[in-house]
Amino acid sequence: MKKFGIVGIIGVGMIGGSIGMALRKRRLADKVIGLGRNPVKLRRAKVLGAIEEGYTDFDKGLKNAGLVIVATPVGLIPVMIKRAFPYLEDGSIITDVGSVKCQLIRKIERFLPQRIHFVGAHPIAGLETFGVENAKPTLFQESNCVLTPTPSTDANALRVIGEMWKGIGARVLLINPVQHDELLAFTSHLPHLIAVSLIEVLCNLNKKYKNTKEFIGGGFRDTTRIACGSPIMWRDICLANKKEILNALRKFKSTTNQIEEIISNEKWDMLLRKLIRAKKERDSLK
Repeated sequence: MKKFGIVGIIGVGMIGGSIGMALRKRRLADKVIGLGRNPVKLRRAKVLGAIEEGYTDFDKGLKNAGLVIVATPVGLIPVMIKRAFPYLEDGSIITDVGSVKCQLIRKIERFLPQRIHFVGAHPIAGLETFGVENAKPTLFQESNCVLTPTPSTDANALRVIGEMWKGIGARVLLINPVQHDELLAFTSHLPHLIAVSLIEVLCNLNKKYKNTKEFIGGGFRDTTRIACGSPIMWRDICLANKKEILNALRKFKSTTNQIEEIISNEKWDMLLRKLIRAKKERDSLK
């Protein structure tokens, strides 16, 4: 695997930090530079081994960087790219890690100069924790990373980004942005909102029973674990993928309404069939 020269990571949190650690551990970059607003966090990222240098100044931080990875919350990705490209040389490649693609890519392709190439990417490997303190170089091993090329995507840039993700241990999948956003609304965004709703139900139950937490077991903790994710990040995801998330919520409500009707009408055989089917499908994910 060839090296990727100087790599700049904008947003050295859990995902950005893990990318930096993985690139450095596998010696896939000549140098990994971190960029962000907070000098203290950048120094922390350097101490933890996620980056070799950290800058708040894009002019200094992106000097000679041929590959830039934007690992900020979704809402900031176009802003950071627009801020970065004036400092990049012709032929430089920018990629991201956002979990929403259609709206994001449309915005970026409107203003991106032809001399700079963008490849949309989404590593499906995040944790419910955030911050560079939770970064680890093995995060992407045996995980999937989705690349979302459009007709405007440069073929060589797509190849380079695919090689980078494979280099740090991920399997690369290619789908278009529309398919990505529909699928992830069901497999990622909907589960998060379900976890949030369960916590909300518990909060309301606390008004009646003051000791509800004493009755929480592993099932509730496992189901709601992802509600610990960054609230700002998830607000931005819902804003950017509103249409597909609303569609997923409607289909989920339709399913829960069916289950409610089954229990209300005491159709126990039908309920058993649903439970058996659910167990079989869940077991196949292991």
